[in-house]
Amino acid sequence: MKIVVDSSAWIEYFLGTPAAKPIRDLLKNPANVVMPSVVVLEVVKWVRRNHGDAAAASRAVMMKQCVVADLTIELAMKAVEVGAAHRLATADSIIYATALENKAALWTFDAHFEGLPGVRYFAKGAGS
Repeated sequence: MKIVVDSSAWIEYFLGTPAAKPIRDLLKNPANVVMPSVVVLEVVKWVRRNHGDAAAASRAVMMKQCVVADLTIELAMKAVEVGAAHRLATADSIIYATALENKAALWTFDAHFEGLPGVRYFAKGAGS
């Protein structure tokens, strides 16, 4: 089963929160994880801002082990459609469109995605 791990889930994972346990388990097999390129941008930017350049570089290397999905014209057009249909911001539209195009579940801590088809939403602080 393919899974898209969105930016919020990566950040929870890198913070080591108890709620991120399902993400930790999933990332043991990065070949099943589809990585939208915009997620790399958002997460590495966040890591750099909060933990510095060295940490950002090491996290980027880790994320590259996943299957990276670049933003193509076709995917951008799909993102326009899903963004309008579900009132999603640009980056969220790209992430959700990437999941749909790859027939992947989207795992997220972002409430903007809660209730959308194919989304597994995790509430922050709900870990074991």
